Amino acid sequence: MDRATRRRLAALNRCFYHRFAAAFAETRRAPWPGWRRLAAHLRAPAGGRALRVLDLGCGNGRFGAFCASSLPFPVAYAGVDSSVAMLELARANLARLERFELVRRDLGRELGAALPAGPFDVVVLLGVLHHVPGAATRRVLLEAAARCLAPGGVLALTLWRFGSQQRFAGKTVPWEEVNRQLRRPFDPGRLEEGDVLLSFGGSPQAVRYCHAVSDDELRGWLRELPPVIDDYLADGATGDLNRYLVLGGASEPRRS
Repeated sequence: MDRATRRRLAALNRCFYHRFAAAFAETRRAPWPGWRRLAAHLRAPAGGRALRVLDLGCGNGRFGAFCASSLPFPVAYAGVDSSVAMLELARANLARLERFELVRRDLGRELGAALPAGPFDVVVLLGVLHHVPGAATRRVLLEAAARCLAPGGVLALTLWRFGSQQRFAGKTVPWEEVNRQLRRPFDPGRLEEGDVLLSFGGSPQAVRYCHAVSDDELRGWLRELPPVIDDYLADGATGDLNRYLVLGGASEPRRS
């Protein structure tokens, strides 16, 4: 994907979260069920040190809030997001944490953008990779996330399986419909397979760019990332809305 298309898609999502942050966050208050299995891979650091967590695409900070309420040891949390409005909501949600840092970065636009200084014991990308336009951008982001890990650290990511859920078929917005509202329409020839537009809350004006990651793309990531130690489905009404991949660490492989 060329740079101009990538930047325009990232801008589309920034506009969505600027306009609909409060409504979106209201539907994203509770922890995802899949986080409990992920939490089983998180270990207290030696010497009583706080667990260092980097949350890329942190949104309203609810994973940090989940860590604060669920882990029996202290957490030092760093959240990164592109939305000022979402970061303000995160600041309120993270009040229970003694140590947290929030950083504004557009992970879908700033290819190779500097991430907070590590190393981190845990790096998560939960519900974010589908918003990152361009295969090269997604790969660079994942490799940068892996470099932030401390020895023995855990990298966790989710893949949103909206393409396998029938209820999302009715939320897909044709590119032609959005193009009619734009001065510079998107060229479908410059998009990648799996790139779609999804509406939120039934509003044709609340449109987000999303990407369905293919098996081939995933295999390419895994060749460059730490080994998979857990791979499972969770979340949603049917318990399979997200695919979780937990990499690195020292746990035994477990698949389902």
